[in-house]
Amino acid sequence: MRRRWCCGASGAFAKTPAAAEDGSLSCPADDVAPRRTGTTLTATAHIITAVIGAGVLALPHAVAMLGWIAGPVCIFLFGALTQVCSVLLADCYIIDDKINNTYSEVVAACYGRWAVIGIGVVQHVNLVLVTLAYAITAPQSLQTIANSVCQQKGSSSCFNNYNIWAIIFGASQLIMSQLPTVDSLWLASFIGAAMSFGYSGIAIGMSAAEIDGNPQGTLGGASFDSPAKKAFQALNALGAILFAYNFSIQLVEIQATIKTERPPGPVASMRRAITVSVLVMTSIYLAVACTGYAAFGNAVPGSIMTAFTSPAWLVDLANAMVVAHLGPAYQICIQPTFQFLEAKMEASPRNPHWNRGLMLRLWFRSLFVVFLTFLAILMPFFGSIIGLSGALSFWPVTVAAPIACFIKVHQPPGRTRVWLQTLNFATLVVTLAACVGAVYDGNLGFLPKKRCRRGKGKCKSFPKDDAAKPPHLTAFMGYKAGMTHIVRDVEKPGSKLHKKETAEAVTIIETPPMVVVGIVGYVQTARGLRSLNTVWAEHLSEEVKRRFYKNWYKAKKKAFTKYVKKYADGKKEIEAEVAELKKHCCVIRVLAHTQVRKVPIAQKKAHLMEIQKAHLMEIQVNGGTAAQKVDFAYDLLEKAVPVSSVFTQNEMIDAIAITKGHGTEGVVTRWGVSRLPRKTHRGLRKVACIGAWHPARVGWTVARSGAMGFNHRTEMNKKVYRIGVKGEASHSATTEHDVTVKDITPMGGFPHYGVVKEDYVMIKGACPGVKRRVITLRKSIFPQTSRKALEDVRLKFIDTSSKFGNGRFQTSEEKAKVLGRIKA
Repeated sequence: MRRRWCCGASGAFAKTPAAAEDGSLSCPADDVAPRRTGTTLTATAHIITAVIGAGVLALPHAVAMLGWIAGPVCIFLFGALTQVCSVLLADCYIIDDKINNTYSEVVAACYGRWAVIGIGVVQHVNLVLVTLAYAITAPQSLQTIANSVCQQKGSSSCFNNYNIWAIIFGASQLIMSQLPTVDSLWLASFIGAAMSFGYSGIAIGMSAAEIDGNPQGTLGGASFDSPAKKAFQALNALGAILFAYNFSIQLVEIQATIKTERPPGPVASMRRAITVSVLVMTSIYLAVACTGYAAFGNAVPGSIMTAFTSPAWLVDLANAMVVAHLGPAYQICIQPTFQFLEAKMEASPRNPHWNRGLMLRLWFRSLFVVFLTFLAILMPFFGSIIGLSGALSFWPVTVAAPIACFIKVHQPPGRTRVWLQTLNFATLVVTLAACVGAVYDGNLGFLPKKRCRRGKGKCKSFPKDDAAKPPHLTAFMGYKAGMTHIVRDVEKPGSKLHKKETAEAVTIIETPPMVVVGIVGYVQTARGLRSLNTVWAEHLSEEVKRRFYKNWYKAKKKAFTKYVKKYADGKKEIEAEVAELKKHCCVIRVLAHTQVRKVPIAQKKAHLMEIQKAHLMEIQVNGGTAAQKVDFAYDLLEKAVPVSSVFTQNEMIDAIAITKGHGTEGVVTRWGVSRLPRKTHRGLRKVACIGAWHPARVGWTVARSGAMGFNHRTEMNKKVYRIGVKGEASHSATTEHDVTVKDITPMGGFPHYGVVKEDYVMIKGACPGVKRRVITLRKSIFPQTSRKALEDVRLKFIDTSSKFGNGRFQTSEEKAKVLGRIKA
């Protein structure tokens, strides 16, 4: 006997025998449920329309952040995860012989009213946000097409106003929103699915043409200046992939469109639709992501379509397909929210009898679409938080709720339940990580860094202490003199460059001995380090005393006079303070200052014979016990410490300095603000609202013009090529291969600096800051095990030709020998 699937007015689902002898099928007389005309094919079209396009164009950038291995693997794994959880949700469509037509009804049938409230908030908020993103993206694509057409025709007046296109797109959605259900959109869904295949195919084809036999990309993905930034960018890429698979929110509503009058029924049909849809989506995702990354490598933009400029007609066609796809996708995303809110209003006892059906749909949906269009015009940047919204909703809607409902309804055996819960927990961890990455990668990406108040780099951290080593200093300060270049042999056994000459740029930093004038002790607290006491030396030079007083001529007679009295009575008070440091402190640092008078830095008020201010800093003492550190620091008081006692040749160090200032710039350079149309706006570079009336101040996140540069920067792992000591052979530029007697200072001196007379440090490459600016040098905070760090550097030649032009001669004697006597 044939069985048929019937749905009664109450939503009850039953198998009833066929009554007619001719084989015709009929439902009971009380079956007054809405007619369902969907099939597996239409359900597949609905799913593809709702999903593809939401995030497919951003997947190449996501793969660029993850690399060739992790990127495609994550796309495949998340596709498999979505397929499994979606099938579990489809199996919960019928619970206790009752059909559940919405996602909220499935959750309510399993866990009651409070669960519905929680999951409903997540579902409908996410649907509204995604719909708003479509309302923003479609006008932008239309605006791009208009600009392209104007450029091709050379027209000066373009119909390219974003607000007008947003209103036009909103008007089209105003008409489409009057369709009663998702089932009424079957034709639009087929068109949308075709368009999604179309622009995805264009992206794949143009990317493949761009490859041209030379694929780009790396196994580990894009590299950044810090591991933390790389980690956050990778987590944000996971959020983009999660958002691309986030279609379970509409799944039950799509399943409710499938026919129930004949086998195999909506559950089996939906299973097939899910499998086919996920397979097609994953294939398209992998194709777009991999070809886009292979074409542009780590430089791929956030949306792959923005990377192409020609042929213009093909780019315009792709943007037109995006718009044609976003129209049906807009409706598929917002229809569940429409039906939910309308059902709540119709069920309310206060709802008038005329406010039902067509009349309710007419005014409510129209008002809702107008409101979303207004938001799209008001906040065209709102799409930046959609990645966060997708990451937040993926776990509760796509994974957690389907698994919980399946376990509640079908009671699977123990092993199945364990691996489902394990899958649930793992997805929660990934989702939270993606949320962290999305928050870190927010819309303040162009935020200018804070300018420094002083021109001296500060050591915010020091190398890790090792008590097994003897006490030693970990930092030093010098003054940037200039740059030159050297020639050396590469020492890399096994490499093709081994024993071959290479020319490299180096920086010369003049480092007069620093004078230790104090000891600072720190104790460890729950909130970090806290200074316990400071012990100063008995005699301080005026160049360091001036650092503590604004008006030196009024204060120099009494500067440090009270502290000197502690040394008058046999240093008893000083010895007590030193003993206290030994007993309680875990971190010991010395206060040392530079001898600025020994470097060729001009005085600001030379006619007044002013003494320049020395640069003072704390230098941490590492090695030994606390008592040994204090004794070591106490012995250094009032002594000059040379740079050769802190650093050695071939050592890796860090350079901390303040970068060069670049003057005042506008909002375009500082914040990336786009220029406005010249005819419709008075100012071309204005930003939006600059803040509320109260408090009456402009927030620091508002894009305003300001100065650039003069930022605190730390450059890691600078190799020391030579340490020159004043009065010794190492101070010269003579090497084993170049025996010419010449000083490290080039002919004519270093530009904007002068002659280097004191000790100096030669480091590889450049370092931040301008000439004569103080540079803080610190021992590397990481253990150095790389081949570059362990390489033994032996210089063959140091260039000392003039830096004021294209210098020809290394010494004055060589110049005189070639050019002869120069007339006076």
